[in-house]
Amino acid sequence: MKKVLFIVVLMVISGSIAMAQYQKGSWMFSGSGYSNLGGIKSENTIPNLQGDMNRNWIFGDIIVSTRNAFLPVKNLAVGLDIQLDIEGKGWEPEDMNKSNYDKNYKEGNGTTNIFAGPLLRYYIPIGRIVALYPEASLGYRSYANIMYAEGESAFIPGGSLEKYEQRIVTLAGGFGFNVGGGVAFRLSEHFALDVTTRFGGGKIKGKTKDESDYPSSAGYVKNPEMDTDITFGTIDILIGFQIYVGGRD
Repeated sequence: MKKVLFIVVLMVISGSIAMAQYQKGSWMFSGSGYSNLGGIKSENTIPNLQGDMNRNWIFGDIIVSTRNAFLPVKNLAVGLDIQLDIEGKGWEPEDMNKSNYDKNYKEGNGTTNIFAGPLLRYYIPIGRIVALYPEASLGYRSYANIMYAEGESAFIPGGSLEKYEQRIVTLAGGFGFNVGGGVAFRLSEHFALDVTTRFGGGKIKGKTKDESDYPSSAGYVKNPEMDTDITFGTIDILIGFQIYVGGRD
């Protein structure tokens, strides 16, 4: 609550400052944090089997982004949109001695998404402090996912424990886009806070490979390589800051 009051006081004080507009020739530098409220659908085509295996993942995570731009004309920003999304989860049994799992068993799932592409944003000033803006970016989206499980097991009755790792890796890339809008609050001539909501989409293609490492005694047969389609449908909510330099009215 104290932080909110502090921001409100800054906004009131800054109303007395002669605030620069989104001028021609200005540069915008920004850093952002997102909360992801959308989902990703992964569809794997399994060779030599009938039908596809579909999985839908809905999760919450944190995204770090930077959007930097130049204003060639007043209110119009043209630049670069880069965002990095790293999400991971894993677990292991609470009491290994009382569980049915192998010794030292644990498993996890980690995903990394990267987007990079040109950005367009148009500011619509409302009064001296507030400005609305639509924005859009098109570019390249990459996706990497690793699902793993590891532990120690006696694969032969009466045999010694042997280490193993099951590791399934998906790599994909292709066209992606972001489209949305938001509101910027100018706290001074060169500094602003903004809130953005945007939809992230795109459909990319890749491969899923079985890179598991089992001892020969396990008799493990690796899964065949699969063609994988990744469909993005995320809703990103951003709270960030902007710094403006240069420019002339």
